[in-house]
Amino acid sequence: MDKSRLSHGGVGTTKGPQGLDAVDMPQPTKPIERRLLNIQEVAGYTGLSVYTLYTMVSQRRIPYVKVGRLTKFDVHLLDDWLKQHTVMPMPSKKAGGTATRKDIP
Repeated sequence: MDKSRLSHGGVGTTKGPQGLDAVDMPQPTKPIERRLLNIQEVAGYTGLSVYTLYTMVSQRRIPYVKVGRLTKFDVHLLDDWLKQHTVMPMPSKKAGGTATRKDIP
């Protein structure tokens, strides 16, 4: 075997600042964000009690995912559900345009 054709450090190594072999370090990546939450996590996320969430699940009033016997909640669907059930404030009426009790017949 011709040793001159083999690289000195092997696969995945480079020469460091002092000429020493150093293994290539993988670049740091973003941590994987979980998409499915359990019922306790959703209770903390929404401020609803676990009991209320189970009631809403049994009445199919909140989106959920069944994974075997486990009840999980998709974060994206939960965010969409929260947006759909958000009540926006009424626009304020102009000063002088408000009716008083005396104005109503």
